[in-house]
Amino acid sequence: MQRHDQSEQHLAEQRRQLDDHDSRLDTVERGEAERQKRAEQRLEALERARWPLPSLAAVVALHLVGVAVSLWTVVTR
Repeated sequence: MQRHDQSEQHLAEQRRQLDDHDSRLDTVERGEAERQKRAEQRLEALERARWPLPSLAAVVALHLVGVAVSLWTVVTR
C-alpha cells in the first residue's frame, strides 16, 4: 500500500507541475501576443508617417524628367 501512496503522490506532484507549466505558458503566450500587437501598431504608425515620401519622390522625378526634356529640346534647336 505504501508504494501505491507514493505513486499517487508522485502523480499529484506531476499534475501540479504540469498545471504550473501550463499557466506559465499561457502567461508567456499572452505577453507575446501583446508585444506582437504593439509591434504591429508601431509598424503601422511608421508606415502612415512615411507614405508621402515615395509619392513625392515620384512627382519630383517626373518633374525633373520634364525639365530635362525641355532643356534638351531648347538645346537641340
